[in-house]
Amino acid sequence: MLDPSIDKDTLYRTCRQLDEDNSGSISLDEFISYFGQTSNEAEEAEAAMQDSMLQEDIWPQWII
Repeated sequence: MLDPSIDKDTLYRTCRQLDEDNSGSISLDEFISYFGQTSNEAEEAEAAMQDSMLQEDIWPQWII
């Protein structure tokens, strides 16, 4: 559904990569573990940028 142009071999390789315990199925924990890493890194970068902006915009320079 996400990309109908993906061939079956690529799909199967991706599923094997997601199936960390080789059970033959992808559990919710395996799915979150794989896809959650990317979003966590992006969220951390966004939070760091917001903290930096907060310090620059709100706090006087002599407090920092």
